[in-house]
Amino acid sequence: MARTQFNKLKADAQSFRVTVGGVSVKCYAGRDGRWFVTYSIAGKRRTEAFRTREMAQARAAEIAGAVHNQKAAAKTLSGKDLDGYLYSVNALAPFGLPLSSAIHEYVSARNKLCGASINEAVEFYCRHNLVGLPQKTVAEVAEEMLEAKRRDGASQEYIRDLRNRLRRITSELSGPLFQVTRQQIEEWLRSLRVSPRTRNNFRTVIVTLWRFAKQCEYLPRDRSTEADSLSRAKAVDSEIEIFQPEELAKLLGRANPELVPFLAIGAFTGLRHAELLRLEWKDVRFAQGFVEVTAKKAKTAQRRLVPIQPNLALWLAPHNGRIGRIRPWTRVGRTLSVLAKELGIRWPNNGLRHSYASYRLAQCQDAAKVALEMGNSPAMIFRHYRELVVPQDAVAWFSIEPKQAANVVPMSKLKASA
Repeated sequence: MARTQFNKLKADAQSFRVTVGGVSVKCYAGRDGRWFVTYSIAGKRRTEAFRTREMAQARAAEIAGAVHNQKAAAKTLSGKDLDGYLYSVNALAPFGLPLSSAIHEYVSARNKLCGASINEAVEFYCRHNLVGLPQKTVAEVAEEMLEAKRRDGASQEYIRDLRNRLRRITSELSGPLFQVTRQQIEEWLRSLRVSPRTRNNFRTVIVTLWRFAKQCEYLPRDRSTEADSLSRAKAVDSEIEIFQPEELAKLLGRANPELVPFLAIGAFTGLRHAELLRLEWKDVRFAQGFVEVTAKKAKTAQRRLVPIQPNLALWLAPHNGRIGRIRPWTRVGRTLSVLAKELGIRWPNNGLRHSYASYRLAQCQDAAKVALEMGNSPAMIFRHYRELVVPQDAVAWFSIEPKQAANVVPMSKLKASA
């Protein structure tokens, strides 16, 4: 009997009720030291947790008082007022809020909104907090974009470059894509220890990725993305470096015979290195007199035709009828760089393309024509390659033929023979 009374006293010490006007709300202690308040609204049981007994008691008094006031008000209401009151109570039931608390929140919100409506504020919040959008991570969207590019027929070289850049981006900008801010992207781009041009290339990939997400409706379609306004690094034009005619003659004369077509086409058509890697013998139209760069193989995804210069025709003539790719092996760029070093020749960045542009512009004096052949704008051709060489140098460049290269004649004799 004594044991039973002790347990009852212990239970009473760990629980109590707060009563206001006949409305009673229970409070009790949990095993973790917290205190809980339990009550029912619209037939649904609610429980709230608090750190101290005093906080639980205060909340219980608030709830009991609010419920008592609602019941008291309901007794004096009639007609439309009663209907409105009952509707309000029922509408608030799913949220577990007494009518007095809801009115308090509403009045407080309207005062802060300075005349704007609650609905306007909610719509603004939803637009800027992207409520309801898929929780796609940056890595997930990157994989989807890569797959989309593959299905769209993008070249393997483009996919490889894109994958490498995306791997670096997703390693730093992780988590849900819609939570990544412009400031985070800017800080990461500025932290890269790369050239301005490389940084801008990363920026381009990020802009493409965010716009892809927008297209897939992972971001709102009615506003710009966080990536759209990213600043560009100021890229200072570096000095264009080119090969001298006698240097190219030496390279052609000493190169592996299988490497000569690749080297000659690069020097006398100005194709980009990546375009050369994709080029096939079927693209060399011997009969028509031009090299075709198909849209799929061009960086700009636009087809263009580059004329086969008379000296290039001589270099390629022994290979007429071949099939497959022009490049003899995969790491052809490294082979050329090693060859140049062995011959004491410095290999400039994009040396073959820059050389062709410079000598071709000096030869024909037509920036628009050269731009069409190279897949660039006339303004870029004019800005970078105008007056780098004189017409006499262009004559020497386009006079380099197999017989001359075999003898590796000096520059002076090349010009004289022209």
